[in-house]
Parts: sequence; structure tokens; C-alpha cells
Amino acid sequence: RRYFFPALISSLTYGCLWSYLSATTFFFVNGLGFTMIQYAYFDAVLLVFYVFGSLYTQRLLKAQKIETVLNRGLKLCILGGIALFVVSTVFPMNAFVITAFMTIHSFGMALVFPNAATLALDSTPDNLGSGSAMLSTLQSLISGLMIILAGYLYVDNIIWVAVMIVSAA
Repeated sequence: RRYFFPALISSLTYGCLWSYLSATTFFFVNGLGFTMIQYAYFDAVLLVFYVFGSLYTQRLLKAQKIETVLNRGLKLCILGGIALFVVSTVFPMNAFVITAFMTIHSFGMALVFPNAATLALDSTPDNLGSGSAMLSTLQSLISGLMIILAGYLYVDNIIWVAVMIVSAA
């Protein structure tokens, strides 16, 4: 249990990212008419916020427990998912607004990934290699399943992806 729950948290959060990226690639390019290069700029914005979140995580860990930082990240992921759902309902065809609100989730992911992985691997000190391999496998498996689900649910908007993100978070 000490390994599985943090590994599951990390994997579901990772799956959220990949389901969003897989759906928005089609939505932004085919639905909204952006080029692949233009779409890459939207993804770059998310990456910048992930980097800011990583820097913030380092700062938080100097003064707070890892579980506290992880919980804060999960709250940001939930908030980002809810915001993405609202925005994709109110402004369904505005890539700029959608990306702006997805930055909340992206920032929160930076508080989740390293801390959930650390908690999972700390519970297997004698089997770090196996623990790390299992974590990567779980992340890939759940991400793949969430991408498939996003593909089935995608119908010219990302509302269902937002529902998946909130549900996973």
C-alpha cells in the first residue's frame, strides 16, 4: 500500500497529461486550424509552467513535508481540471483560454510527479530497480489506457478530457 498509492497517483497524473496532449493535438490542429508548429507553442507554455512548478517544489520541500507538497499539487491538478472543464464549456473554441487554464494543472503536476515517485520508491529501499521499473510500467499502462479513452470520448471538443482529468485527480 505504501508503494501502490503514490505510484497510482503519479500514474494517473501522468495519464492526464498524455490524454490532454493526445486530444488537443487533433482539436487544435484539425478543429481550430492551427499548424503543428503553432500547436507546439501551446505545449511549450505548459512546459514553462511545469518548470516553474518544479522550482516551487524545491522551495516548498525545504520547509514542508513531502506529503504536504504532494497534496498541494493534487489540489492544483483538481482545480486545473475543473477550470479546464468550465473553460471548455464556456469557451470551447478558444485555444488560448484552454491553454491558460491548463497551466494550473501543469504547475500542479510538477508538485505531484517527483513527490509521488519518491514516496513510492522510499517504500521499496531494497528493491529500487524493481520499484522504478514497476512505476514506469504503471505510468505507461495507465497513460496508454487514458489516451485510448480520450480518443473514444473526443468529439470536436475537450470537455470529456477535462472530465477525465478531474476524475483522475
